[in-house]
Order: sequence, then C-alpha cells, then structure tokens
Amino acid sequence: MHGLFGVFGTDLLVLRMPSVLATGAAAAGVAALGTRLSGPRTGLLAGFAFAILPDIQKYSQEGRS
Repeated sequence: MHGLFGVFGTDLLVLRMPSVLATGAAAAGVAALGTRLSGPRTGLLAGFAFAILPDIQKYSQEGRS
C-alpha cells in the first residue's frame, strides 16, 4: 500500500481498489471452477453467489487486510 500511495496518492479509492480487484478475481476463479466441474450455467451462478455473499461484500470494501 505504501507503493500505491506513493504513486497514486492517499485517496479512498486507492485504498479500496486492491480489495475490490482481488474479490473480482476470486469470483472469476469460483466461476471458472464451477464451469469446469459442472458446466457454464453452474459456473455463472457460483460466481454470482460468491459475489453477493454479505461477508465477501464486506471484505471487498474494506481497505485493510
């Protein structure tokens, strides 16, 4: 985060963006795994279900680990 703050400043968006991007990558991974194991519809639903879980949304918006 020190590197990001040094390059982009200390804006709230800079603080939260890594968590949001990691959550998006995790949802894509869940969708890919569901697609591989059970088909495209299951993969899409699994990725969506992962993304709407309250705990996942909470941690994707936090700026700390």
